[in-house]
Amino acid sequence: MPASLALNQDYKVVDNPLTVTFTSKRSSGDLTDSVAYAQRFDTRRHEHLGSEVFGSEGVTWELPVAEMTYDPKEGDIITHSGVSWRVLDARKITFDTIWQCRCVKER
Repeated sequence: MPASLALNQDYKVVDNPLTVTFTSKRSSGDLTDSVAYAQRFDTRRHEHLGSEVFGSEGVTWELPVAEMTYDPKEGDIITHSGVSWRVLDARKITFDTIWQCRCVKER
């Protein structure tokens, strides 16, 4: 019997998933949601040459589309363990199942 491929649930097969608070910044008021199965990766400095991240702390958060209520955009906030990260840009990867968000640590 062939194995079925369910990409919409693939995000649950990760090591050390994190739960984060995602805040969508809106002019009508912020919207907050809890997102499970998040992953954080250190961002290489050369990825941000010429941007505001160079010389400061940058990370890439990967958030499952299926766990998100709101699409991430520039200026949104991702918080984990009391540390907040501002989204610089976001794009869908892995067959549109993961939001990849490049972020900088909030001051």
